[in-house]
Amino acid sequence: MQSNLTGQEMKRVIRRTLRVSANILKKETERLFCSGVNIQRNKMSYRKGGRKITVRKQLVKISSDRQEKLAVKVHIMSNFKAKFFEKGTGRRETKGRITGVVSWGRREIFTRTGKVSKSYLWGDRKIVKYQGANRGANKAGYYFRKAQDAKKHDIFGDMDQRLGTEIVKLANKKK
Repeated sequence: MQSNLTGQEMKRVIRRTLRVSANILKKETERLFCSGVNIQRNKMSYRKGGRKITVRKQLVKISSDRQEKLAVKVHIMSNFKAKFFEKGTGRRETKGRITGVVSWGRREIFTRTGKVSKSYLWGDRKIVKYQGANRGANKAGYYFRKAQDAKKHDIFGDMDQRLGTEIVKLANKKK
């Protein structure tokens, strides 16, 4: 059956096989990521023709390289927040700043005629601050690496079987 396929059809079969294998890694990565991290707003809702449509944003993306026809990428950078949980962060904190100085009161010294001769601030000065806040640190989860290690055998071990399945599908379409 393989000898009946042209070069273009064979490339298509190989590309499909690679995408199926990459899909295994994608599903495992999403499963591990969702079990360890709860990223809010990963759903997008909009209205179309009076209906409300909710679409889940992708966390892991599969893309084919156009220059190299027989290469498929699986990456987690489609969601910018994912890298913080994958690699972890150091301690994060916001900076404080001084917004002003307030004194407790104003004392004036009057002359005998009732005019103000001196005016000065008295009491403790109070510095009004916006205090910095500790935002914590994220531990590295390495969800993508764990998924790679867990599914490496499944991806590469059954590649011949998947290739045969795709060849049979394409041959059945040709009939």
